[in-house]
Amino acid sequence: GIPDMMLAVPRGRHHGLFIEHKAGTRKPGPIQNDRMQELMEQGYAVAVSYGCDKTVDIISNYLRGERA
Repeated sequence: GIPDMMLAVPRGRHHGLFIEHKAGTRKPGPIQNDRMQELMEQGYAVAVSYGCDKTVDIISNYLRGERA
């Protein structure tokens, strides 16, 4: 379903940021991929993160207006 985290702060052309957290080699499943695609089509930035450091990088980049 819905990604694990949402940052409700608009930046550039995005309404906010959604982050799906995964561990190891796990990947989003088909339902998660569909939902993330729907969110992107609605104007949200979406990212998959593998670890806390990566999540910090994704959020920092997004807030600076760079690619999430």
